[in-house]
Amino acid sequence: MRILNYIMAALTAATLFYSCNDDIDWSTDPSIRLCYSTDSLKFEPLVTEQLTSTRLVKIKNNSSEDLRIESVKLYSQGNNFQMNVDGRNGTEIYDIQLRSKDSCYIFVRANLSKQDENQPVVINDSIVISYNGNTDHIVLNAIGQNAVVLRNKTIEADTTWTNAQPILIFDSLKVKEGVTLTIKPGTKLLLHHGATITVDGKLDVMGNASNMVQMSGDRFDEIVTDVPYSRLANQWGGLRFSASSTGNILEGLYMTGSTFGIVVDSAEIDDSAWRLTIANSEIRVSTNGTLQANNARIKAYNSVFANGGTSNVALRGGDYLFNFCTISNYSSSTRILNSLFLSGSETQPITAANFNNCIINGNSFNEIKAEGEDFCQYHIDHCFVKETSNDTIHFSNCVHEKGNEVGFTLINKEYFYDFHIDSTSKARNIGDSTLVVRFPECATDLDANPRDNGGKPDVGAYTYIKKENATKRKR
Repeated sequence: MRILNYIMAALTAATLFYSCNDDIDWSTDPSIRLCYSTDSLKFEPLVTEQLTSTRLVKIKNNSSEDLRIESVKLYSQGNNFQMNVDGRNGTEIYDIQLRSKDSCYIFVRANLSKQDENQPVVINDSIVISYNGNTDHIVLNAIGQNAVVLRNKTIEADTTWTNAQPILIFDSLKVKEGVTLTIKPGTKLLLHHGATITVDGKLDVMGNASNMVQMSGDRFDEIVTDVPYSRLANQWGGLRFSASSTGNILEGLYMTGSTFGIVVDSAEIDDSAWRLTIANSEIRVSTNGTLQANNARIKAYNSVFANGGTSNVALRGGDYLFNFCTISNYSSSTRILNSLFLSGSETQPITAANFNNCIINGNSFNEIKAEGEDFCQYHIDHCFVKETSNDTIHFSNCVHEKGNEVGFTLINKEYFYDFHIDSTSKARNIGDSTLVVRFPECATDLDANPRDNGGKPDVGAYTYIKKENATKRKR
């Protein structure tokens, strides 16, 4: 009862205050100008017919005079934007009272109409603020594109997706057993929060150096300036291959922002076929690992597995081959496992786990751990490793370091980790030169730059190339 009395008293005081506002001497001086936190709001890229998060503009009256804003009007021909001014919704808001040194806010959301064409469309609208004979403008800019929207979708027949439109996935996508989903270069898969992909059949991703296939969250706004949500984990679920799935190929995949990364469920080992091949791909930024495999047979080359949160690459039983891969974990969240974790048991032994010409490191002291070594047959050869043991049985021709001698550009102001090596990196010129001959698919690196086939190549997914000669993949 006492709280209710306080609330009623506050409301009464507010009513009395505003009822007296007509007695305030509102300035009509046109030389007094309002200040704005920004003169433009950008919404890009957007999927049409999907409501965005809210952006805001702060309006500040820095003068010593009280002002009355006559109107705030939203000019949007296609009704592509929604506006709220200090709690009042609409396209035209009138009589906004702004006392000296006070401020108010304009809140804007975009909801672009479906376009007549599939290519991205630029939309420019504006908000006009009028007061004391002055007219100020806030520019609204959006780039939108139509998308195919899927909700709880099951692929029940062989299907091919192209890059004609982004594909927005809600809830779940499943590929039925015996069915193949083929994804062509440049296709974008945008997954809503919690959405997952489960493959009971086969997934064939066909990205390339100039057009990678993208799997990421569907949020395009920024946490802070220049830091998009796409660089955060837990934006969507992840990609799972069930026990019935085999022969999968992930070529040229850029996958980021998931919760559990790629999971491969336990199945009977077939020595004649790889259940999953990961080539020329980047699997980045996950809450609980970039790759978690259980009794699987996996081949990976020219690929990055990075910032997997509590774990990064965890392999429990099975048969594995990694050539020219970068396996690094610089996640800021609590680490549970090493950047590379291997586990064998009597029922699920690791019959072979070979890592050749790889970088295996991170921000922990030792980034490689093997459990159940009686049932864990692994070998790490010609690699740069953050690991300090004197094990000569499982390690050969490796460079062991304690710090960041690998020479990464670990992080910049936009919180994007760059796993290219620099000219001073100790990962340079330490690889096995015969590996490229034995595995011709490794003749070029993740950026499609040629590897040194004469001397010893650089290890990891990227070879060092001088800037003037380098090319980088389109992501």
